[in-house]
Amino acid sequence: MIGGVRLSDDQADLAVIAVNDLIGTLGPSGSARSVDLICDALEQVAVVRRFQPERFAQTGGLKKAVRMVYWDLWGMANRARRESSRVIIHPTNIGHSGRIPDVLVIHDLMVIEHPELFSRGYRLMASILFRFSAKRAAVVVTPSGYSAQKVRQWEPKANVVAIPWPVQIKANEPTTPDWVAPRIVVVSSTDKHKRVGLALAVVMQAREALSWDFRVDAVLRPGNEHESVMSWISQNDPCGEWITVHRDVSAEFLDATYQGAFCSLTASIDEGYGLPVVEAAAFGVPPVHLNSGALKEFVPAKERTGSDEASLLQQLEQLTDSTAWSAEASRALASARRLSPDRFSVAWRELIARLSEQS
Repeated sequence: MIGGVRLSDDQADLAVIAVNDLIGTLGPSGSARSVDLICDALEQVAVVRRFQPERFAQTGGLKKAVRMVYWDLWGMANRARRESSRVIIHPTNIGHSGRIPDVLVIHDLMVIEHPELFSRGYRLMASILFRFSAKRAAVVVTPSGYSAQKVRQWEPKANVVAIPWPVQIKANEPTTPDWVAPRIVVVSSTDKHKRVGLALAVVMQAREALSWDFRVDAVLRPGNEHESVMSWISQNDPCGEWITVHRDVSAEFLDATYQGAFCSLTASIDEGYGLPVVEAAAFGVPPVHLNSGALKEFVPAKERTGSDEASLLQQLEQLTDSTAWSAEASRALASARRLSPDRFSVAWRELIARLSEQS
């Protein structure tokens, strides 16, 4: 019996793994989906318990930030101890587990690498707590070799392992898009480094310069530039003629959005992985991006030429040729196939097995 839950005979001999799911309280995102991926990888070899802070959603502002930090550094560890957990997994940059071996997942060091894009308070918090967490974690996992290198340079004492997020291949071959009104998919938070406004401005320019009726499915999660992005959309597409904004979508809805899209588009200045681009590639959807950070590592786009805006516009124009589109779609699908779920599961299971033996 653990936490009032009776284990089955099959579970009785399995280690209990506690997963910090604070990110799940903040709405759908690539980080939130990564928690699902970790849990799915471990569920056959461990009893996985996901924990979220109680009454968290009802708070906001400074009070919410304080509760987040308290939960990551103390609350989660206390819950894990009550559940007799052998290992704790903190999937979102901050965590401390006391005497229980823990895994800290650092997706990227955006706030460290690009501090000007974040508030002063968040920069201060990250500079202290990210390093505190990384130095004390038994293992730091990053989703890319790019992020692993950045973390090692930033904190040489961290024990860093790169385990790329997996992707399920959703198509044997790419689906031909609607050439009359091709859909461009933008899946992103509205944080400053994502530059959603620039991505949408490029589509607007392409609509005018190429005389193509591009449409945008924008799946957005609020970030530190949300009001600015929504204001841009209201000013430039007040009637929703070519931009459709989606929020809080299910995985099934997201899959349907990727299916048959003309391309995925991101203008991000840096990425620790770029899950939406990879997920779109699993449907054979060509990427349009700037090869920023880890994007080039997994689903590379055309080499950048000229300004960011000019490069993105040129890529869109090239894809309007059906032969070029088919070649890029096939290349994207081939790139996604290299990110095997089996390889991801084995890597996480081996890591947790080693840490369980230490506890």
